[in-house]
Amino acid sequence: MPKLYLSKSGSGYTPATIRGTWDKTSDHVVRGMHSLQDLPGLGAPISVSSVETSATTDYENLLLRGVSAPLAADHNFAGTLNLMLGTQESATDADMAYFIHVFITQGDTDNLRGTLLANYADPNTNEWSTTAGGRALSSTRTLTAVSALAGDRIVAEIGYRARNTVSSSRTGTLWHGGNGTDLTSGGNPATGIGFLDFSDAFTLVNNPTARLSQLVVESLRRPSAPNALVTQMPVEVVRRPTAANLRLSQMAVEVIRRNGTPQASGSQRGMLIIVAG
Repeated sequence: MPKLYLSKSGSGYTPATIRGTWDKTSDHVVRGMHSLQDLPGLGAPISVSSVETSATTDYENLLLRGVSAPLAADHNFAGTLNLMLGTQESATDADMAYFIHVFITQGDTDNLRGTLLANYADPNTNEWSTTAGGRALSSTRTLTAVSALAGDRIVAEIGYRARNTVSSSRTGTLWHGGNGTDLTSGGNPATGIGFLDFSDAFTLVNNPTARLSQLVVESLRRPSAPNALVTQMPVEVVRRPTAANLRLSQMAVEVIRRNGTPQASGSQRGMLIIVAG
């Protein structure tokens, strides 16, 4: 069963339309969803919170939109979904529980391929606690069948339904991202890594193979004579399949080419600073 991890970083594509029946969306964040956790250098999970002050019961507040990397191949969704995320409500009378809406886009467009789970409200018997902890849905949910194509993206809108009738401030919080051991029920969401759990077997593309904040390299390639000598190179993404093969934030190169005709009369050309998006 593939797990999709919500990243601390944004998504490569953000649908323009929020499709769930949310009463408040102003505080939500958009995050990428991948089959791998964030790399260790990105640190511990982070939280997103939103306040609700409505005296009307059944008030839906969006906290997070997770947008997956593209599907690697066509897939007929017909399985189930559960999740395990860190949750917390600020007071016992907040009466907050999961509210989620999950759908698939037609590639990187705002067009709907199909809805997997429509505006599901978890019962208040699975109410969030005032103590932060890992929490699944009250039961695994059966998805509506959707025939998706390669390149389509899964979008999960996740928040809470507040069933209280008080107008004083009540806050709901979700944790996401990070690297470490998978979060468990009641586990610490500041260290455990939350996820969505699908029963279907599908594959995503465009997961970064390596993401480094700084790399000190003497030679990029040296079969017999060095093709390039690099003194220091901060690299954001070394290789990203189906997208740019190399994306550099800054690269200081001592020798860019030395196994053929030099670029100038000398054998070296000092230093070259490259800034690439």
